[in-house]
Amino acid sequence: MSLTISLHYKGNSSNTKIKMMTPAEIGRKLHSLVLKNSHDFSPHYNLFEKDFMDWYNKYDGLKTDIRVDLESAESNEMIKLSALLSDFTSVFPYHKDKFLYTFDPKAKGRKIIGPQKYLDKISKEIPNSQLFAGYASVSEEIIEDLFETLKPLIEAGKMLIRPEKIIFAAEIGQDYRASIHPADSNSHADEWRAINENQEQNSYPIFDNKSLIENHKQISEILVPYIQGIDLKEYSKILLDEEDLLSSFRVQMKSYMNMLKNENINSTEFKQDIIQPKLDSINRKFKHITNLHKLKVSGATLGTIGLFLVSLSQAGMIAALSQFITFGLGTVGFIKNETEYQDNLDKLKDAPEYLLWKLNKR
Repeated sequence: MSLTISLHYKGNSSNTKIKMMTPAEIGRKLHSLVLKNSHDFSPHYNLFEKDFMDWYNKYDGLKTDIRVDLESAESNEMIKLSALLSDFTSVFPYHKDKFLYTFDPKAKGRKIIGPQKYLDKISKEIPNSQLFAGYASVSEEIIEDLFETLKPLIEAGKMLIRPEKIIFAAEIGQDYRASIHPADSNSHADEWRAINENQEQNSYPIFDNKSLIENHKQISEILVPYIQGIDLKEYSKILLDEEDLLSSFRVQMKSYMNMLKNENINSTEFKQDIIQPKLDSINRKFKHITNLHKLKVSGATLGTIGLFLVSLSQAGMIAALSQFITFGLGTVGFIKNETEYQDNLDKLKDAPEYLLWKLNKR
């Protein structure tokens, strides 16, 4: 593959010293830098890549890398799916017409590694070329919008937008001709490990939408109908609010995957016969608890409810109970019923499918 590219001379300064930061801190810094100069996303990321990769390679949670085609109608669903099933997601954005390849011929300390035969082969694709390490990512207007869309998950340290690592065989001349080759985006910050796509597809750490759907086909067929149509920011808020439910939910999803695979059940029948009855059961319980609550608190005045909530926020449940004894038996009964109501709602969350039900309601 041959193309014409622009050179990029803005790299990390060897004198720059940045303390190690968390993904959330890196995400906020990157967002701020993108707003100031969004065209320079790859060099911005390069400033923090060492800290990020040091964290990433030590992190023992479930990590997923997705290459998101932003022209695809499925892109948001793939991000939602990964955020639901993974503890941390790296998003590598792609757009056919707005994808920028950048490298700095003067950059120091970037090691290109891989089988020498393969490196020799790609260097011969362009006459008189040399190998350079660089990046590829989407253009400025897209990266700004993507940061805004994914902001809740980025600031919570659950997601990061990253450029792809690329090896260039380039002839430095008037036209800057070059061929491009993928590198392992999860290698050390100063290493560009060549990936022979013909021989190492399974080791390439970025999955496009189609392969992600294929790899998670069974789980996608269960989840995608429930996550479609929900605004991504609202969806992020639900995941962050209910983070304590995700572990049991993921275990249940794995169980469902095994059931689909081993028992050879049709996915449509599975959703109708297994999933939907569980959601209906949760919904019935929710309505029953809510209706009982309405009956029990119908005698309480708005003023009493307001005072109760203020007291809860300022002094906690025990102090609230002691304060409201002076308001009479009716108010104490309201507090008791309100506490029971919250307890009953919390018990609903014991069902692993509760999160699916909540997404379905939205």
